[in-house]
Formats: sequence, C-alpha cells, structure tokens
Amino acid sequence: ELKGKFLIKGKRLNKLDAMFSNNNTVEEEMVSEEDEAQDCKEKDQKAKPKKAKIKLAKELSDIVIYCKSVHFSGFEHSRDNQAFYEMSSFKESKALNLSETSDNDIKETHYIKNNGFNPVWNEKFEFAIHVPELALVRFMLEDYDSASQNDFIGQYCLPLTSVQNGYRQVPLLTKRGDIIPSAELFVHTMLLDCL
Repeated sequence: ELKGKFLIKGKRLNKLDAMFSNNNTVEEEMVSEEDEAQDCKEKDQKAKPKKAKIKLAKELSDIVIYCKSVHFSGFEHSRDNQAFYEMSSFKESKALNLSETSDNDIKETHYIKNNGFNPVWNEKFEFAIHVPELALVRFMLEDYDSASQNDFIGQYCLPLTSVQNGYRQVPLLTKRGDIIPSAELFVHTMLLDCL
C-alpha cells in the first residue's frame, strides 16, 4: 500500500497519539529538538547544551503521519509496548552490536559418506526464537572434506515468517543467487508458539 510513496519522518505539532484518537487540537507551535536528540546520545558522547525551541509550519507538520521517533529499549519492550506508528532509529554501529548479541543459532548435521546424490540425514533441530519478525532461516549445504575446508554447494535463506509448517522442498542457490537445477532439500518444519 505504501509502495512508491514517500515516507516522511519529522516533528509534529500534534502528537500522533492524539491524531489516531481523533483529538485534533493543536498543542503548541513550538517543539524542542531534544525530543529526537535524546535517542541519539551515546554513552561516550557529552550531553549537548539545550537548543532553542524551533517554530514548525502546520502544513509540514500535518504530513508527518507515518511514524513517531521513540527510544529503542529492546525488542521485547518494542513488541509489547510500542504502537504501530512508533519507530526507533539508531546508528549502524548500534545495529551491528544488536545483531552480534542476538540469537545466532547454528546447527549442523552429520556428514554422509559416499552419497552425494541423495543423502538422508533424518535429524531434528530445535531453536528458541525471541523475535520471529527479524529471524532468518538459512539452509546451507557443503561437501565434507576431512583434509581441508568444506566446499560450498548451495544455500537458501528466507524470513522465518515465510516458513510454513509441514513438508517442504527447499531449492538450493549458488553464491550468486542462481538456482541450481535439480538440487533441493526436502525438509519438515514445525513452528510452535511457546508463550
């Protein structure tokens, strides 16, 4: 629905909460820059002196309807407490840090000797997933080599939210993303809500 549209992030005269509750009274025409700046402060940065209030144009303020900048406190807090229009933005370094501390769970099957055309593993793996909306599932196939590093054969990656329960055929792709003809994995997946 938003494809091909412009998303505008900015300050509003009215709070988005008031807009979605049909409270259209204009609060005040002055907005402090500290509202958004407080989210960008890092521990190693010194606090900036308070800046003067700036005047906002009502016409520009009225088009800022898609998102509200809020402080990122954690994935669980965001899922449980944030409204659909609230957004947290942070530096790439913080995003990398969050990804490094997130659940990166890797499971490996045993290797099959002398059966490269139709190997069967029959193994079960369980994963505890805390933020399914951000989780990716990657299937990777390698040729086992005891003397050196394993050789890459193929892979397939998809968002966890796209995984459906039951038996599925997973196509294998090259490193460049090309489909490998007649190469696929036959898997059984089962997603359970453990709340």
